[in-house]
Amino acid sequence: MEDPEIIAALKAGRDEGARALVQAYGDRLLRSAYLLCDNLADAQELAQETLVQAVKSVQRFRGDASLYTWLYGILLNLIRSHHRRKKLMKWTATFPTAQISYPPEAVFEAADKNLTPLAQALRMLPIHYREVMLLHFYEGLTQEEIGQRLRIPASTVRTRMGRALSLLRKSLKKDGTF
Repeated sequence: MEDPEIIAALKAGRDEGARALVQAYGDRLLRSAYLLCDNLADAQELAQETLVQAVKSVQRFRGDASLYTWLYGILLNLIRSHHRRKKLMKWTATFPTAQISYPPEAVFEAADKNLTPLAQALRMLPIHYREVMLLHFYEGLTQEEIGQRLRIPASTVRTRMGRALSLLRKSLKKDGTF
């Protein structure tokens, strides 16, 4: 199904619209969420919530941007809220030393094992720097498009990209990679 058909099906309340949305954009949203929040369980939850919110609010989709750009905007807002909640959480109780760990899906496990020094350095950037870098280099957006998507001036995007590149260079030089 093409984007206009997906939107029409969603607006009509047909189940195949939701299935087509998940099939067309679910994996891409999950990859983007994982790159931005660095935790598979959180990424899965955020990608799923993005799709749920999109289905609920499809009537407000104006078509000014592509469907994926609109979805990505929802995802970014959810990730920002997620990071704010994480910052506010302060655990005072102690937890048992035994932890249950669930192995990540094979794709993410392989990706974690084979992370390049650049990918590792990128993960260490603060979220506001990582966002602009991923939108530019991973999603292929221009600085103006990133500014529109993040609702910040293009000059701020340029500044964040410059600072991110500087931090990446320092990190890679320190590791002897660059």
